[in-house]
Amino acid sequence: MSNLPKPSDLLLHGEPILMLDSIVEYKPGISLTAEKFLNPDNSFFKGHFPNNPIFPGVMLIESLFQTCGVFLRLERMNLKDNCNHETAKKEFIKKDVVEGRAIKVEKFYFRKEVFPNDKLEITVNIVQKIMNFGACKGVIKVNNQIVADGIVHVYINPD
Repeated sequence: MSNLPKPSDLLLHGEPILMLDSIVEYKPGISLTAEKFLNPDNSFFKGHFPNNPIFPGVMLIESLFQTCGVFLRLERMNLKDNCNHETAKKEFIKKDVVEGRAIKVEKFYFRKEVFPNDKLEITVNIVQKIMNFGACKGVIKVNNQIVADGIVHVYINPD
């Protein structure tokens, strides 16, 4: 979907903590898939571990939180303009980037190690949304193999 914003337009995160490069697919009310290329120069690899760089599991969880946050922000845009008007989306991004909070990690599993030069494919499906709280079941894949999965709960500040 070429008319979708960049994750950096919807999140307050910056480098090196921004864990999403692009939105690959968005199905309103259902799911969102994003990607992140893990550059070998990434600072996380320098200390984890110097002779055997492995991407930290906590950053996989963070990538899932961010993907869930992007999904819920796009859902909010749908409510505001039915996802039809590009100008309205740009105004939403400029004026209405809202803060969010990680609330809970549930049943999270690390299935395989993740290394430099891997490309993460992060997919979230909405499990529950009540007011400004949301729960997303997420799956993180590398080369079409699941490396981690679980459920995250987030809070998005109201307008």
